[in-house]
Amino acid sequence: MTRYVLWLTALAVLAALVPATAQQDTPLPPMTVRAPLMQQLPTIDGAIDEDEWRDALRGLGMVGYETRLAGARKVTWWIGTDGATIFAAVRSELPPVGELLARIEPGGRDPFGVHMDDSIELWLAPNWADDARTPAFQFLGNPLGAYSDSQTDPAAGVGGEPWDGNWQFANSYHDGWWDAEIALPVADLGVEGALQSFRFRLTRNWKQPFEYSSTETAPGGFAQVPSMSQFEIDPGAPRVQILGFDRWLQGEWDLRVGVANPGAAAQQVRVKMQAEAPTTGMATQVGQELLSLDPGAREQVRFERSLTVRDVWTGSLRVTSPDEATVWFAREWRFRTAPPDELWTTAEREKKAVVLYFGYSPYQNRMQTKVDFSGVEQPDAIRQVQVSVWPAEGAAPLTQVTIDRLDGHTAEAIFDVPELLAGTYQVRATLVGERVLEDAAVGEFTREPYEWEHNTLGMSGAVVEPFTPLTVEGRTVRAVLRDHEMSDLGLWQQVTAEGTPLLSGPMQLRATVGGRSVTWEPGAMAFAERGPSQTSARAGFSGGGISADLRSIFDYDGLMTVTLELAGGQDVTVDALDLVVPVRAEEAWLMHAVGGASARTTRARSPTARARSGATRARRATACPTASYPTSGSVGPGAGYAGMPIRTRAGRSARMSARSRSSAWATRSRWCCTSSAGR
Repeated sequence: MTRYVLWLTALAVLAALVPATAQQDTPLPPMTVRAPLMQQLPTIDGAIDEDEWRDALRGLGMVGYETRLAGARKVTWWIGTDGATIFAAVRSELPPVGELLARIEPGGRDPFGVHMDDSIELWLAPNWADDARTPAFQFLGNPLGAYSDSQTDPAAGVGGEPWDGNWQFANSYHDGWWDAEIALPVADLGVEGALQSFRFRLTRNWKQPFEYSSTETAPGGFAQVPSMSQFEIDPGAPRVQILGFDRWLQGEWDLRVGVANPGAAAQQVRVKMQAEAPTTGMATQVGQELLSLDPGAREQVRFERSLTVRDVWTGSLRVTSPDEATVWFAREWRFRTAPPDELWTTAEREKKAVVLYFGYSPYQNRMQTKVDFSGVEQPDAIRQVQVSVWPAEGAAPLTQVTIDRLDGHTAEAIFDVPELLAGTYQVRATLVGERVLEDAAVGEFTREPYEWEHNTLGMSGAVVEPFTPLTVEGRTVRAVLRDHEMSDLGLWQQVTAEGTPLLSGPMQLRATVGGRSVTWEPGAMAFAERGPSQTSARAGFSGGGISADLRSIFDYDGLMTVTLELAGGQDVTVDALDLVVPVRAEEAWLMHAVGGASARTTRARSPTARARSGATRARRATACPTASYPTSGSVGPGAGYAGMPIRTRAGRSARMSARSRSSAWATRSRWCCTSSAGR
């Protein structure tokens, strides 16, 4: 049954008017919800079924992070719990032309990368109270099914800490919508006893054009728990669902609210809404209805009104007891009754059939490129991609590489370039198949040397006290307080600190080539330089059709910088490469993993109790919230990693080539024994 409600009009006080910008900048109170536990539970299969979600809170629309106004792109969302699991879903519109931006594939678990795609975000803070410092947990997922999670730790004053939740996540496209469903066991949130309430923020991260929109405005950032919506479990509460609010951009208020009584006794519920546009002096519009619901009954209330004034309106909806003393649902939001100039920019991206990404490292004289040709006609017919670097006004390329090992409809390469003088250069991509698409994509960059490049200010070979000069005895490099015994691979056989061994075994480099584990055949390890402030060594080894050249440099504080280069035949594929550092748990009880692009680091007391009880892994490296952290393996107790890997796309095989270093794999990492590196 749908009830149509008349509006009452109350005159606004003109003297109380405030500018529109001031009105928008004033945060609205967060949404509050009191709801019973879900009885009907959804199947997390990526296809939202309204009947499966009938027991959840249903909402419409999200608020822009910067504008603090309801977004014009359509979103429906659901959230609820049965006490053991929290369920959430988001249905958002697809662009009329082109596709959502989705580049990070499952397995990388890189929150920075997922965040740069079209994505769904969920924040949860269980049993949170105003005076508590409860952690908040974050989930990010994209249309390809890739996701990542992290947590804030207010007690420690840090955020973005790695965390591995047992998430269920599935999504799909259909009929012009992107459906995404999420579920998480309450036990993963560290709740002691029964779940009483939780704070939440559901977010749709839009691209093309960029916009963050969420269920609430987020003053101070999305991780700020006080600004999140409040969800309290109340067995006696009705179920509330916002069923429609579609024509506000056209100046028509058409709000449809569904209310259900899941209880065993009859219940009276007051539904009240209002809309006001104080910047123009428009009167406050009020509509309300008192519902009498039999057990198990569901009713709809519909509020309709023409909003003739083009303005920033403030809308509110309250579902309460008849005397309004108990509030079961309350939400306020602002919206502008005028459509935006531009809703989507996917059509512009669709015009670019070939997309070229590239990066240039002047100190290494190296270029990294990625070519996405999925937009061309018959992309499966492309067999090769040629990438070349040209002077902007030049008649011949400075260098050119051919990529014939394609990854679907993309091609990636890392290759050397000559030293580039000041000037403008072009990177050109040519597609080769049944036909040749010459210069299908062209990018341009400027090399501008700065006067401070390659200076030696502050650099000295002097050893500063209390550090001591480096010495080499046999295969052991001695630094202050530590001895480093080198292995045939040029890695550490053992590290001894003040007489205490730190490793339970030698460092290992485990490789899988062509699906088979590699047994290394060591060559010669020798010291190339022996000095008081710097000592260098070099080792060569081979196996599985590839050869390795490992170069290491010790600084006098004991830090060893390692450069590893692998090379092989044309058809050799490296499936995996792991550095394994077995650290004695009793000697390493702190963890510090230093990341890259998102500037997040992991610092915590490592779970040594788990390690001592027989657990072989303390933390997965893939869960570390940073874009440059290694994507395979795990981080053990007291693990530390620093440096920026130079490598092919995370989780993908690397192609070896004897003709060119363009597809060789290389990495530069740092290991420091005071926070010994983990696998």
